[in-house]
Amino acid sequence: MPKATSAERGVRESRALALRSPDANPRAETSVPWSAERWGRFLAGCSVLGFSILGLAVHPYFLAGTLLAAANLIVTSLTDRCPLRALLLRMGVKEREDLYLPGGRPRDLVR
Repeated sequence: MPKATSAERGVRESRALALRSPDANPRAETSVPWSAERWGRFLAGCSVLGFSILGLAVHPYFLAGTLLAAANLIVTSLTDRCPLRALLLRMGVKEREDLYLPGGRPRDLVR
């Protein structure tokens, strides 16, 4: 196997440095809290996954929970009303518009 030249080693080192630098990933150093929309999607996915696993492992009646979660997602999309979103907002979770600027960059939040 031929040895790498100094130029090739320099390119590899600069790529590795770029991957480790916080400027390469703008969210590497700052953590932005999740929006109500993101929490809702996460909890809906967890409920579908959990009920599916319980339905396969414990008893098939748990699959009814999967059907209820799917029905809730359909009704929520048609009516634009979500009980989970209302609960999350009452708990203090912020909307996406409160967390991000229109370009997608995180707002500076006072914690």
